Amino acid sequence: MSNEQMHIQQQLASLEQIQPESPVKVDRMLELAERIAISMPRDSLELISRAETLAERLDYTRGRIHGMTMLGFAQFMMSDFETARENLQQAYDLAEKAEEKDLQAFALTIMAIAQQNLGNFDEAFALAFQGLKMNQAMGNRRLEAWNLYAAAGGFQEMGDLPRALDYLERASRLFGETGDRVGAAWAHNGIGRVHQSRHEFDTAHRFFFRSLRLFEGVGNIIGEARALHDLGQILVERAEYEPALLYHLKSLQLRISAGNKQAQTMSLINIGRLFLRQNDTDKALGFLQKALVLSTEIKVKPRLYQAHEALSQAFEMKGDKAKALQHYQRFHQLKEQVFNDETNARIKNLQIRFETEQSEKEAELIRLKNEELQDKNRQLEKLLQELHEAQTQLIQSEKLAAMGALVAGVVHELNNPVGAITSSADAIGRCAASLSRLLDGSADLAELKANPRLQRTLDILQNTGRVNQEAGERVSRLVNSLKRFVRLDEAVFQKTDIHQCLENTIVLLENHLQDRIRLVREYGDLPEMACFPAELNQVFMNLLTNAIQAIAGEGVITIRTRREDDMARIEFRDTGQGIPSDRLARLFEPNFTRQGERVKAGLGLPTCLQIVRQHHGTIEVESTPGQGTTFTVSLPMEWQADWTTSRSVPARA
Repeated sequence: MSNEQMHIQQQLASLEQIQPESPVKVDRMLELAERIAISMPRDSLELISRAETLAERLDYTRGRIHGMTMLGFAQFMMSDFETARENLQQAYDLAEKAEEKDLQAFALTIMAIAQQNLGNFDEAFALAFQGLKMNQAMGNRRLEAWNLYAAAGGFQEMGDLPRALDYLERASRLFGETGDRVGAAWAHNGIGRVHQSRHEFDTAHRFFFRSLRLFEGVGNIIGEARALHDLGQILVERAEYEPALLYHLKSLQLRISAGNKQAQTMSLINIGRLFLRQNDTDKALGFLQKALVLSTEIKVKPRLYQAHEALSQAFEMKGDKAKALQHYQRFHQLKEQVFNDETNARIKNLQIRFETEQSEKEAELIRLKNEELQDKNRQLEKLLQELHEAQTQLIQSEKLAAMGALVAGVVHELNNPVGAITSSADAIGRCAASLSRLLDGSADLAELKANPRLQRTLDILQNTGRVNQEAGERVSRLVNSLKRFVRLDEAVFQKTDIHQCLENTIVLLENHLQDRIRLVREYGDLPEMACFPAELNQVFMNLLTNAIQAIAGEGVITIRTRREDDMARIEFRDTGQGIPSDRLARLFEPNFTRQGERVKAGLGLPTCLQIVRQHHGTIEVESTPGQGTTFTVSLPMEWQADWTTSRSVPARA
């Protein structure tokens, strides 16, 4: 038993000396559970359960939140990822509501480390920097170090090895200053992985070996298994396969004893690859098939495609081309999915990279109190403020431009019925004067009825009344369509008829169609859908406006809706000039055009893409120059609005 384990046993015994019904005991139990969960997650579950039960009995809110956070942490260490994410997210929400900022930051830190270990580097990156800022503001240097460690993994994944190394070295110093020996061991291991990526294998070996000794000293078998695994990989690079196999087998044994399934898959794959290097395909297949089963069970895509890739190689070496092709196809599909997920996160990562610079300056300012750094930080804040203001102005300009075009169209449409009503008022006045003269000039009713001027006057009045009625109905229709378009008096997220949204938009754009563009409706059977209708109206307005502007002379716009499985498809097809192929790839990126000394921002399609993604949907575009363009909006028939998107925390699974 290590000194660390003996110390934990002593603390467990000392818990019995505390009064049985007190918040202090809850806190002490959870502090100890945190230390145990890192190396012995199964053993920590009973302690967490006892603490949660006592917190519930005492109605101790902070204890309940802390207990839920620790439960998520222990579940993550045991590879129960879905349950862990739910508990961590719930703990974050409860901590935010209770204004327990330190527990918020604690939950964020654990979520960041969890996402990094799962290979979700974009989410880990965002969470790490959110937690980093919170912990820096509160002066929690130990958790600050863990966030630096998690962020370093994101930098390494993006290929920014110098910054990854800088963050790990900063984390190592903070772990040393705060006495966190487990954190120091992980920081050394991370530094070794950076040097390994640089092919500096001797340096990497030194850091891995140092981390192994640190993990052994604190009795952390999960970390010990990681260090053994990494040392085995260094020996593989040196073509020393026999000792490498011993390291990997020992690492696998420790990971099985700790119940860390995600790490087990890594060991199984690398052992399988080792046997492939030694041309022992039967043993390789045994380990790789176990890795595939386990990866499927825990749903970790990077491990899944790595297992399929290695199995493809194994079956090819064995001469089974059919199975080799089957596994290669699955490997390619899964890798493509992971690649697409990473691609969709690029914009967010760019923003995070910018925020990284700000966080670094803030951290240096807190630690060094240097006047020169204060000046630089103020300059950076000013530049950031100017960037935000410019961004706000660009978006506002786009909204105002769209609103201006909408108002101009509505005003144009209102002018005709208003003009008709104004003319009718004049006609009614003249008819009234004519009737008055007829009454004055007639001796009796019979003479009045026989006067042909009376009938003409009455016909004019009747016709004027019909004109007024039609004009009033036109005005009412426009007002109601505009009201439904903006949805000012309705719930933001609600069940909505998509066809009604389309019709509201069409009414407001009718004057732009005129007689030159024929609008064809091919509506399918779509039920009411939960959505943000005002925002979808904005998408439909932008796409229809683009279609109208694409048609120089006469043409046709076809709106087609249909249901495919659980998705609603809305197509906007025009017979306009089309889009050149070299523009299609960058169609949904913000663009800027210069008109004299003025610069105009094009944010219509990027805004449409953002709104559709908020609805968990997609936009696809097909275009042939000279023939026309088709935009297809695909929306899920049923989904739940992600109310957490306003903060950088993953939505509940």
